[in-house]
Amino acid sequence: MTLFIAAAVDECASGPCQDNGTCLDRRGAFSCTCPRTSRGKVCEIAMASSESDRVKRGGDFCSAIGCSNARRKQSCKGKSFFRFPKDDETCRKWVQNSRRQDLLNIPTSTLHARKYLFCSDHFEDKQFLRPTMKDRLVWNAIPTIFDVPNPPPKLTPTRRKLERPDDHSVPASKRSCSSTVTQSGMFHIQGPTGRSKGVVALCVLK
Repeated sequence: MTLFIAAAVDECASGPCQDNGTCLDRRGAFSCTCPRTSRGKVCEIAMASSESDRVKRGGDFCSAIGCSNARRKQSCKGKSFFRFPKDDETCRKWVQNSRRQDLLNIPTSTLHARKYLFCSDHFEDKQFLRPTMKDRLVWNAIPTIFDVPNPPPKLTPTRRKLERPDDHSVPASKRSCSSTVTQSGMFHIQGPTGRSKGVVALCVLK
């Protein structure tokens, strides 16, 4: 009786994986491990190679225009990343504020499921439960910090600094204090009952 032994066939010998993908021989079949720039059975589907393009698909990258922050970046250690919310109204505000026109027609459920993200750089301090840590958002947080031509208005109003006249800008000859000031240089302020409520200094300009 003659036995025939079939020679093992290397399914990866022909190099079926494209885009420098890694081939794995599986006894009569093969599989490809594709780089981040492609996908498909043999890595035949090209994907965006730059970070600025990859953010459009969601995932580990911040989806804000012009932001290249990513979860796995060493330089982004300490930054937090937040998925688009499930709530339709809040999610629409996120998209509108980011000025991402390409996301306007994508359903909220899809944006959330595909893990579209904004990093902590795009939220004001008061949008965090712990502003010093910036690791958790308040329930109705809205991103407002974007480097775009027409940025959204800030949620936290900026305080206007009061301008005080500089004493040094007034000539010494025109500065004099009231002669009715007490020895301590202060006026005593009394309340309705006659009790002292404090003291203030008085200086008038002539």
